[in-house]
Amino acid sequence: DVLGARRLAEALQHSPSLKHLALANNNLGDEGFELLREKLVAKGIVTNLDFSSNGITGQSIRGPNMKIPWSACKGLKQLVLTNNSLGDAGVADLSCNLATLPDLVELSVSNNLIGLDGVSTLLRSLLFTNIKVLDLSHNPLDIPAARALSFAMMHNSTLEELKLEGTYMKAAA
Repeated sequence: DVLGARRLAEALQHSPSLKHLALANNNLGDEGFELLREKLVAKGIVTNLDFSSNGITGQSIRGPNMKIPWSACKGLKQLVLTNNSLGDAGVADLSCNLATLPDLVELSVSNNLIGLDGVSTLLRSLLFTNIKVLDLSHNPLDIPAARALSFAMMHNSTLEELKLEGTYMKAAA
């Protein structure tokens, strides 16, 4: 809930040694995500953030209530958004902001209902990032998505690890 996220953010703001924060399975939703991103990540307190399974939608990635732009989160190294509901539109909005996160080296958007449109936008944006690990597992990626991945990998010089477990790609791709 938002009140719990607010109290957590207030308490953690005074913890200078905290760098990794795992908040999976807390049902924080879009408001809790934005509040914690604003209070902890944008202030450089947390560099590794796990928001898996929190009911986050694409709305919080591009939301009209976003007070702090993604570019303010420069120290962010790892962002885990696994098992939320970003969809193609949310991943596309996130993709537009990845180049403003020069320290981000690991991104997990597995199990977010991302298809060809979201993957294509994300792969294009990777050309302008330092991301080394990308997890797209458990998204409905079909043969056209596999072809887009193949083409993108020929042009990417930073990606070192690509996770695609549980997608719908077939050997024919």
